[in-house]
Amino acid sequence: MEYNYPKFTPEMKKTHTILIPNMAITQFRLLEYALRYDGYKCEILGNCGSAVAQLGLKYVHNDTCYPALLVIGQFLDALDTGKYDLEHTALIITQTGGGCRASNYIHLLRKALVKAGYPEIPVASLNFGSGKGQRLPDDPPAGPPCAGLHLLRRYAVRFAQSGGTSTRTRRGLPIRW
Repeated sequence: MEYNYPKFTPEMKKTHTILIPNMAITQFRLLEYALRYDGYKCEILGNCGSAVAQLGLKYVHNDTCYPALLVIGQFLDALDTGKYDLEHTALIITQTGGGCRASNYIHLLRKALVKAGYPEIPVASLNFGSGKGQRLPDDPPAGPPCAGLHLLRRYAVRFAQSGGTSTRTRRGLPIRW
């Protein structure tokens, strides 16, 4: 059975608040700034704790990796608070495109949203595949290409993937970020 889930469209940029999970806080703060730079309304979630993990476990199989449980629990807990206008709220989640199960977070999240009674909440896929065969087929990026996201891809994501080091040098010495 194919579920026709809601898509995040470019028009939603003006009307929706995008909730960002609190996964890698430094990189996700940069993501928040990049999205705000491009005119999106967004917020990094601050909810955490065992109640969030239990909520994630309620809607996701217990064999799922722990970060997925936390992220999904965080989103559902935020939606349950009543703080957000559900008709004008969207979620964003990264997709790695590699062997890590993190590529499946978006599917797990959508399934959990339906089970929890939030089938109308759009989920945007944030992935940086750009070449042929690299773009994940699941979703278009969150709206049109953005200057802020381009900068984020260029610097923050590469920085995170490098383990905090850069290959650039100044005066013959390696630069450590």
